Amino acid sequence: MKAVAVMLFICSCIKLTLGVLQCTGKRQNDGQILFEILHDKGFSDCEIQLLVNSTVVGLVAEGKPRFTFPITNMTASTATLQACPKNLKCHLSCPTGEINEIQQCSCDIIVTTSLPKVGFSERSIDVWIGVSVVILLVFAIIAFVLYKRKPRPNNDLVPTEETEELGKAS
Repeated sequence: MKAVAVMLFICSCIKLTLGVLQCTGKRQNDGQILFEILHDKGFSDCEIQLLVNSTVVGLVAEGKPRFTFPITNMTASTATLQACPKNLKCHLSCPTGEINEIQQCSCDIIVTTSLPKVGFSERSIDVWIGVSVVILLVFAIIAFVLYKRKPRPNNDLVPTEETEELGKAS
């Protein structure tokens, strides 16, 4: 039982110290870069800083954001920048949890919005496909019912005395 408790404690410590912070950027329609700042903070005293060339350009402390160029907006979980600086880092500091992590922000510029759609919307295409399938099924059922109700000539080839005599005569 003690071994399980020790393992749980070690695993929780590793989680708090490794891989706590992530910072990735995505280009928006207006050309700005939206950075998502993901962290596992469970403490009320955490502070987030964005640094460009070791200079603080953004800070969220006690839930209040303060920022300067190139940041145009910042929250505890996002930051919008006019461009993607080459040396952008994110610093997470939580004294209560003894977390002090600095992470290089990734400028993997991923386009988050697509070109405007032309023509039918996806919903109208789905409706057309659904209606077409229903119509085909209705026609198949009608054809099957008509085929089953079609009068057929009685071609019973059950041998009778007359057909047996005709067969012997040939």
